[in-house]
Amino acid sequence: MAGALVVFCGQAEAGAPLRIRVDEIVERSCVGSPAPLIDDGAFARRTALVLTGTIPEGAEVRAFLAALDQAKREALVERYLNAPSFVEHLAEQFDVLLMERRPEKHAKQEAWRTYLVEAFQQRKPLDVLAREILSADGKEGPLQPASRFLLDRDADPHRLTRDAGRVFLGIDLQCAQCHDHPRVDDYTQRDYYGLHAFFGRTFLFQPDLNAPGKLAERGEGESTFQSVFTEHASATGPRLPGGPEFVEEAVSPGEEYVAVLVPSNGGLPPEPRTSRRALLGDALLERAEDQFARNFANRLWAMIMGRALVEPVDLHHSSNPPANPELLEILASSLRDGGYDVRAFARELVLTKTFQRALDAGQDGGNIPEHAVGSLEKEASRLAAEATTRWKEARDRLEAVETELKPAFDQWEGASAALREAVKHRNAASEAREQAEAESAAKGELLELLATAAQSAGAASEALRDLEGLDEAAEALRARAAQAEQEQTAAGQTLQERAAALAAKESERESEAAKREALQPQHAEMRARLAEARQVYLDAERQRREADLAHASARAEVERLAKLKELQGARRARSQAEAKLERISHARVLVAEAVTGLERLAEEQLSIASARREWIAQSESETLRLTKRHEELRNGAPIVEQALRDSEAVRERLPEDPALQTAEQRLRAALAKLARESADAEERLAAGQDAAAGWDEAGRASDEAAASATTRMALLRERAAESERDEEAARTALQEAEKTQAALEMDVLALRERTFAVARLTPLTPEQLCRSMMQSTGYLALQRAAAEAEYDAAQSAPQESPAGLDERGAAVEAALREKIRVPESEFIRLFGGGAGQPQGDFFATVDQALFFSNGGTVRGWLAPGNGNLTERLLKMDDSAALAIELYLCMFSRLPEEEEIREIQAYLQRRAEARSQAVEELCWALLTSTEFRFHH
Repeated sequence: MAGALVVFCGQAEAGAPLRIRVDEIVERSCVGSPAPLIDDGAFARRTALVLTGTIPEGAEVRAFLAALDQAKREALVERYLNAPSFVEHLAEQFDVLLMERRPEKHAKQEAWRTYLVEAFQQRKPLDVLAREILSADGKEGPLQPASRFLLDRDADPHRLTRDAGRVFLGIDLQCAQCHDHPRVDDYTQRDYYGLHAFFGRTFLFQPDLNAPGKLAERGEGESTFQSVFTEHASATGPRLPGGPEFVEEAVSPGEEYVAVLVPSNGGLPPEPRTSRRALLGDALLERAEDQFARNFANRLWAMIMGRALVEPVDLHHSSNPPANPELLEILASSLRDGGYDVRAFARELVLTKTFQRALDAGQDGGNIPEHAVGSLEKEASRLAAEATTRWKEARDRLEAVETELKPAFDQWEGASAALREAVKHRNAASEAREQAEAESAAKGELLELLATAAQSAGAASEALRDLEGLDEAAEALRARAAQAEQEQTAAGQTLQERAAALAAKESERESEAAKREALQPQHAEMRARLAEARQVYLDAERQRREADLAHASARAEVERLAKLKELQGARRARSQAEAKLERISHARVLVAEAVTGLERLAEEQLSIASARREWIAQSESETLRLTKRHEELRNGAPIVEQALRDSEAVRERLPEDPALQTAEQRLRAALAKLARESADAEERLAAGQDAAAGWDEAGRASDEAAASATTRMALLRERAAESERDEEAARTALQEAEKTQAALEMDVLALRERTFAVARLTPLTPEQLCRSMMQSTGYLALQRAAAEAEYDAAQSAPQESPAGLDERGAAVEAALREKIRVPESEFIRLFGGGAGQPQGDFFATVDQALFFSNGGTVRGWLAPGNGNLTERLLKMDDSAALAIELYLCMFSRLPEEEEIREIQAYLQRRAEARSQAVEELCWALLTSTEFRFHH
């Protein structure tokens, strides 16, 4: 495969490596803008997991992060591809792919695993590997381990039909065994039995039930079938789904075997002249539209990218189009044209930008292209409907031809069966004649010997008459010779009878052969008619599949655009809901503020009313006092006036009397004061009346304002309640809009993952999880060092040549696999899928949690000792340096500042139990979500 890299340049006209073409196609067709590339730490971790099955060592990550070489990623990939662990991991993946964790039964698991390892060490092309696996017969030899795929499925033809279709073609035909597939139009019962015809004659040969079985194959047997829904019966020769029947070497009836299983052959399996199963390896690879290449290009892409182009990987059909049909075709042609070199293919994919995309790129759904996708979908639908109609017509025509020709084919099969039976009888008669001939020859030879002996004995008796016993011996020999002559005569008669029987059986065979030969022209014509009808059917079926694929692709594009439009609408709806909630909330605040203002106004009016009531009370009291005083003054004025008049009358008589003068003056002053007080009281009464009138007006206004405020406040409070209800409804609508948008964002994220705009979050396989935990804790390095020491100790001289170093690396990796077999099997039991089932689905169980929490396996790896991670960490006084080392070993990245602070704080809190605290930190990171998934 020296030139394998050269062909990974895409089509000749492109002139670019496969990695460039892949990225160009992905970026042109992905949903939204591609995610940014991952950083160096994530690249080292992702690449190591994909190519070697485990995370890199912390020291390796540290050196990689520090390196300034622009080509360091390419160099890292090259180093991993040439590491013995790459071959081991690849063999492990193909073991799981091919055997689906089935237990050992008729073939040795370790021999099978070694066979896969050596195949990938030798860079055996994938097509050659497939041919070997499907044609292996279990006989002793270098390919004996390859028979495990067939043997540990008990060589059951139906199981092999389903699993070979799934694994090697990506087509699960199980539901087409009894009728056409109920949900997949592409999978027909004819397809199922066409593939079944390759395996229908294969069976498990196990004469000793206490010993493992072997593979054997019959030389006859056809694949006939009848749908449980119809009475139409049909038959097919070996063919791949959608393809023509394969032309087999013609074998005359009765001559199907080189050796037949009979008691005389020592219990050996039958040996047919032609093997249908041997045709399958070539059949898989000779079709132009190579489904084998598409299937394995899809599976290898899934192994590396974490997601297949066609999912599920064993459901390739026109209603389940690839996420990117153009990309799958380029990958398939590159894999095929590259000689099915898995290593070269993997190199190109790992070096793509697509492989290096980050997991999350925000909420970029991309622009919706404006083109007539809807009309294309309608046109594709119309063409698919027309193609389906033509296919049904061709199917009906084929069934009509099969029905019409069935009696003639039955006659031909009857003639073939009669000829086969005649050949069997002729062969038995021939064997009987040969036995009789051999017996007659033996009798004749014995007779000759006896006659010679009798003659010699007679001559001796004549020559030595005086010697006792010679006569008796001669006579006995003559009697035995006479008996042998009779036996020889009888054997001759038997030989004649068996020769006559053979002639009769040969005549019967010739008669049956002649009858069959007479039917040959008619049979050839029938086969031609049937082949024509089948070809028309196959052409119509191919056209229907192509049209259905085009329709499904157009429909997927329409659905994608519809989803993007729906997301755009959801984003607008959320924005509108946010704006509406904001408006309603603002209005509610304004109403609340207005209610508060009215409440303050009402309070002010109440204060005014209270002051008015208080003033009125005081005014009424003062008015009463003034009125009373005014009344007193008014009533007292005449008295004072009378007193003044009386005083004046007295003073007229006594003008010079000082006392009278003083009294008069005082009376006059009192009268003046009385007048003033009376006027003042009248003024104050008048002012009080005016003030009371003002207070009455103010009171009426205040009362009116209070009443108005109360009315408005009631209305506003009702409006505030409505606003609160509107706000709650708007908030609920916003929450619904957010949920709708979030769901659509997830749908679009799935679309973005499907088109590889972003990387997919992929769980580690059980083997990856186990080895990564052992790697991070230092247990794997310890076991590898032990394996290296054991290998070196067994060598007489150090291995210094490249070939010797390769041999050493492979041997050490094999020994390492054996050393970690027990813990790895424990992880497989807990984290792997069921035996015989497709693997890869992520699930979490209570047993897994208990294993991490209470199991001794992981805890044992964390116990300080032998230079493992926890022992190294405990020697570090700088908790920041400890955090960096911990994160490099666990997550292949540097910790963030907050993570460093968290570890520092935790270690400070647990200073009195630092060893236990370090173990707990390691355990927490080991069992975290980040550790269990690819980055």
